[in-house]
Amino acid sequence: MPRWNPDKAAYHTLLTQLEQLGFYKYIEPEMAARLKVKVAERRYLYFHGVGRLYYVNSEDLAQGGVLDFIRTIQPFLEREGVIISSMDDFIDEEEYSVTVDGTTCLQNVLEGGFNTRGDLGANAGSHM
Repeated sequence: MPRWNPDKAAYHTLLTQLEQLGFYKYIEPEMAARLKVKVAERRYLYFHGVGRLYYVNSEDLAQGGVLDFIRTIQPFLEREGVIISSMDDFIDEEEYSVTVDGTTCLQNVLEGGFNTRGDLGANAGSHM
């Protein structure tokens, strides 16, 4: 797939549109100003300080780290209107399950598959 390599004017237009859509809304204005310069110079949008980049390791998730990750991104989710009232998990040799506001997702460790009951993103904008 060819890499998108816009001219300077096209990239400036993209950055202006992203800003108007709230791309920098998760960071302080002073930091946003510095990041905008950095983004324009390097043509890379997702610097750590932009408030939209979260590291997660699949092995950590599979070994019981889902709730820790949800807690990490919870402030972001809340700013987007997704309120989580309760979370719980269960781990044994055969099953790892995570329950968020009554919706349970199961990962069968022996088979390695992921089976979801319910729709964990369906209620964005309201309480989950």
